[in-house]
Amino acid sequence: MSGLGSDELTTAQKRALLAEHLRKRSHLATAPGKSPKEDSAVRQPVDEGRRSFLDNEVIALASVNWNPQEQDPYIRYVAPYKGFLYQRLGLDKTYVRGDGCYLLDAEGNRYADCIAQFGAVPFGHDPEPIWRALETVRRESMPNLVIASIPTMQGKLAERLLALAPPGLAHAVFTNSGAESIEAAIKLARCRTGRLAILSACSAFHGLTLAGMSATDTAFFQRGFGAPVPGFKTLPFGDIAALQAALEAQPDSVAAFLVEIIQGESGIRVAPPGYLAAARELCHRHGALLIVDEVQTGLGRTGRLFACEAEGVTPDILALAKALGGGLVPIGACLYTQRAYTEQFDLRHGSTFAGNALGCQAALATLDELTKDDQRLVRQVAAVGNRLRQQLQQLQDDYPLLVKEIRGRGLMLGVELDFRHIAATHSGMLAVLQDHGLLLYIAVSYLLNVEHVRIAPSFTHGTVLRIEPPLTADDALCDHVIGALKRLLHALQRGDAAALIGHLVGRSRSDMPAPFDGRQRSAPAPASVALQASGERECKRFAFIVHLLDADSLRRFDRSLQPFSDAELEGLKSRITEFLKPYAFGELTVEAADGRRTEGELIALPHLPSELLGMAEDDAVALVQSAVDLAAERGAEVVGLAGFSSIVTYGGLALKARDGVRITSGNSYTTWVAMQALETACVKHGVPLEDCTVAIVGATGAIGHALSLLCAERADELIHIGNPQVTETSIGSLRYVAQDCMRHV
Repeated sequence: MSGLGSDELTTAQKRALLAEHLRKRSHLATAPGKSPKEDSAVRQPVDEGRRSFLDNEVIALASVNWNPQEQDPYIRYVAPYKGFLYQRLGLDKTYVRGDGCYLLDAEGNRYADCIAQFGAVPFGHDPEPIWRALETVRRESMPNLVIASIPTMQGKLAERLLALAPPGLAHAVFTNSGAESIEAAIKLARCRTGRLAILSACSAFHGLTLAGMSATDTAFFQRGFGAPVPGFKTLPFGDIAALQAALEAQPDSVAAFLVEIIQGESGIRVAPPGYLAAARELCHRHGALLIVDEVQTGLGRTGRLFACEAEGVTPDILALAKALGGGLVPIGACLYTQRAYTEQFDLRHGSTFAGNALGCQAALATLDELTKDDQRLVRQVAAVGNRLRQQLQQLQDDYPLLVKEIRGRGLMLGVELDFRHIAATHSGMLAVLQDHGLLLYIAVSYLLNVEHVRIAPSFTHGTVLRIEPPLTADDALCDHVIGALKRLLHALQRGDAAALIGHLVGRSRSDMPAPFDGRQRSAPAPASVALQASGERECKRFAFIVHLLDADSLRRFDRSLQPFSDAELEGLKSRITEFLKPYAFGELTVEAADGRRTEGELIALPHLPSELLGMAEDDAVALVQSAVDLAAERGAEVVGLAGFSSIVTYGGLALKARDGVRITSGNSYTTWVAMQALETACVKHGVPLEDCTVAIVGATGAIGHALSLLCAERADELIHIGNPQVTETSIGSLRYVAQDCMRHV
């Protein structure tokens, strides 16, 4: 708004500029009845169980108060955006040492590692047996990379792997990663069958190469990379009838069906019993190959050396990686049957670094560790995993509204959380975080910073905590994890936002506020209304667009935040504002004497007045427009603009209302009428406003604040008058208004 006027412009000139400014905003409006976003008048169905801020568009780093050049070299040069997300969510730990199942930071804090690089750290950090094997390569001067020769180490590893693998696997080709193993498997299947089509399961994850992404039907991974490429089709996971129909619909076209026995990224989902055997039978009947992706489940993770052993199934092609390198060296393998062998693939496939001596030596040592003492470690994984699963199921019994399901095998377990009841049973910050898909990540951040437990969320499917510690995890570590999860769930159950976000405002575990009694609601509950078509509503609906006034607004919104200082709350807000959109809360009902009812709600903007005024004008208008659109989508026929939502949109004149929706602003109307009265009085008495001292009573309110900004453009001097009953608070607010006026002019 400040760009529209100055002391040198008359009122008429300012109004002319405003009209021209609004005409230029026509790009924000679409055809009548449409939302500013193309074809978005009807909101797409949302999976209520799946809300993640990662589903939104990325945040332009140039638009936020964050400079990657001031960050750690990893953030500066390697991953600025990931670093930004890690910092905002409190996940930006730097570890200086590994010790078995634990990682240590520079202060000596120990963190239980229940991620273990998604299975790539099988024996914990700094595994002595693997290091000894690698030192042998140096001590014996083994050549590491010698192409076009007979590499002895590859032969030894292949022989050992095939002897341990499910019966019938006869050949091996080595890779550098799980994604490369999948690429090799797809190439082999196509080469062997002479067909191109690859079938895979929905919600799978097969790596981030182009073929892997094409077999992974998640838009988050595919978007912007030209995936999926032709020749790939996904089917419902566990649905054997769908596989049969797909094979019959494409006779002589399908090269292979690619499937995981346990889907990790989708939230630890286990294939139903008999699915693998039936899939193999169908594939062979139709001349296709069965590829089983055991990149994550293979080599002890599920309590069996290979997960497919539990099904009694030998696939045509078996993809391995992760644990094969013992946690130190990247190496993968693709094992396959004689039936799948073809000279063409043998001749044409290769890799510069795959099968190097270091990787093979590490893999051989890994197999030694897994098989010694009659696979003692693998049996330990089954026993520890079974005990841990029972403990998790007890948590489910204790917190049935929060824990929906426990899934998995061995030490590959998933805890599916159900946050949908949060809005119904609590309010305030937790409900807002859930509504924006942030609550799962805040839970993970709490576990890391307060409980010192590293657990990964399911990034793209569901609200699942993935528990995958090293295979060497013991009962003590599992008990630590269970205690941490119990405290997390208890805080969620009682609605204690302060306990979960205290670390984000800089509080240490010993300095956390006392537990908050969430049995009393801290604010109006986030609204949850059924969207109804026009004409089907039982009563008229309205909405008010509101915004934060100051840090104390957060305390009023969520009483658990009362112990935090203004500086702490401002720091918290700066962490999460970029991830928040306008949100609905506080269902309101007005009933007339004759029984007629009008229902409404508040639509909150997560911004302070200074932030709204500091935005680029287009951004501020677009923000309020999105709130108006949300109100319309939720059935509002009248939308009121409160506070600075009116000011930054010029009384709503810069907004576009859908058909049947009216936009109004009481504050705006009052402000404009007051200014008109002031101008009229000046004309009547023959005194130019530019020569006047204007006193504004109630300058800290929304209307008084707005009048202060308008008068600051023209009046000679301003006097701000606040509330004498609360002198200290009022003076602070008056200073804030004065500073805004100075910035404005």
